[in-house]
Amino acid sequence: MPHKNPEDRKAWYEGNKEKYKAYYRANIEKIEAYREANKERTIAYSKMHYKANREKILAKKMAYRKVNKEKRKTYMKSYIEANRGKLNAYAKTYQANKQKNNCIISSEDKQMARWVYTMSSKLSEITDIKWEVDHIRPLSKGGTHSLDNLQIVPATWNRAKQNFNEERWNG
Repeated sequence: MPHKNPEDRKAWYEGNKEKYKAYYRANIEKIEAYREANKERTIAYSKMHYKANREKILAKKMAYRKVNKEKRKTYMKSYIEANRGKLNAYAKTYQANKQKNNCIISSEDKQMARWVYTMSSKLSEITDIKWEVDHIRPLSKGGTHSLDNLQIVPATWNRAKQNFNEERWNG
C-alpha cells in the first residue's frame, strides 16, 4: 500500500480486497511470524503515536461518545450485568490497594478472586437470596484482602455482622 492518505488507502483496499485476502491466506504463517518478531516495536510505536496524538484521539473518542450515547448506555448495561463479579472484584482490589492491605497479587490469585465474586453474583441470580463476598476479618479492622479471608455469605447475614466480629458463616 503506497498511500499515506487514509482515504487513498481505503480506496486502494476496496479495489484490491480479494487480492489482499488471497495474499494474507497464502502467507499467514509468514505474517504472524513477522508480527510476533516485531511485537515490541509495534507496542513502542503505538505508545509513541498515542503521546503525539493524544488530544486528537481523545477528541475523537468524545465525539463518538456524544453521537452514540444510547448505544454505549445499552452496551454498558449489558456488560455490567454480564461481569458483575469481575467488577466487584476490581472494586475491592482498588479499596484494598488504597488501604495497602491487598495480598491478591499473582495472576492466579486475581483469577480466583474474580471467580469468588462471580460465584456470589451467580448465586444471587440462581436463588432468590442476595449473596455477597465477605471479609472474615474486616478490612476496616486490619484484615487483608486475601483469598483465605474471603467467604460467600447471604447479604442479610453479612449486613447484620457489619464489622464488629470475625465469624465464619456455616450456613
